[in-house]
Amino acid sequence: TAVATVQPFAGDISSFASNVLEIKEYVLASSDLNADGNLEHLLLARDLDWCGTGGCTLFIVSQSGDNLTLVNRLRTIQGPIRLLETGHHGWRDLGFVSRFDAATNYEGRLTFDGSNYIKSELPQVLERTDNLQGELLIER
Repeated sequence: TAVATVQPFAGDISSFASNVLEIKEYVLASSDLNADGNLEHLLLARDLDWCGTGGCTLFIVSQSGDNLTLVNRLRTIQGPIRLLETGHHGWRDLGFVSRFDAATNYEGRLTFDGSNYIKSELPQVLERTDNLQGELLIER
């Protein structure tokens, strides 16, 4: 399934999710990621079309007034997703969990490169995911 819009969408986040992103089941969290006074929305898909063995697709959507715009789509993301204290290019970093195999999880970090969030997996293997740092946005 492809997401092909960068044009602003006038409507609520639920309509955006179903009509533009074409996802029906998702976990939603909202936070001002870039300190512009407007919320950004994180939608972690739960539909089978958007999930695989490594995780699900995370959509980051920016809101300005009534307009919503897709900022990013990132695959193989798992919760917990956390808002980190660090940031890049005026946007806060996000922490997530990435599955390497059935028994091994890694902590990952999403950093903004000036136009998109990029994903990096950190080298440490996680024994537990409940002691990660940062404000919890989306649970496991």
